[in-house]
Amino acid sequence: ARVLGIDIHPRWLPFAQKYYGDDACEFIRMDAEEMELPGRVFDKAMSLCVVEHFRRDETVLQNINRVLKPGGRLVFSADSLSNPGITDAERESHQRRYAVNTFYDREMIAAKLARAGFAVEKTRYILSTPFALALVRVSWKLDDLPGWLAPVRLPGYLCLWVLLRLAAPFTNEDAAAGGLTLLVQARKTG
Repeated sequence: ARVLGIDIHPRWLPFAQKYYGDDACEFIRMDAEEMELPGRVFDKAMSLCVVEHFRRDETVLQNINRVLKPGGRLVFSADSLSNPGITDAERESHQRRYAVNTFYDREMIAAKLARAGFAVEKTRYILSTPFALALVRVSWKLDDLPGWLAPVRLPGYLCLWVLLRLAAPFTNEDAAAGGLTLLVQARKTG
């Protein structure tokens, strides 16, 4: 397989190229809202927690559709913050802090994808339990630590990840009511 990674922030491209780049994997600077790539050249596209940051998310989805071959697949995750335990104040704080333009639910993303020429194959909410929400709230506290405590963040995030993985067998992670993140798999229809 050949992989092309794009990012608008030049800070991350050297890191990606250094650790993941090789003859089969290239990284370039590009704005997904403009996406200057030829049409119908990719079999699959993947995006992890990115689409919610675009002001023109439907343009991005249309651009992805354009560069995919017929029947191509799109897999992505997006902020939902539809977990029933989350407060409006937490949603607003998250939106400001992380420059989120849109929170998605299953119905909204299905409509946006249909307008962009995709059919939804699967969706799944994750981080949907009260325990997962509690861990995410702790992660937000880690994000708020002052600069001099920055070395505590990575070990803190790792501990939270381990706790979430250990608890996974005991929790229902696909609550119909919502979650903090929505996973989506779609297929190009045209």
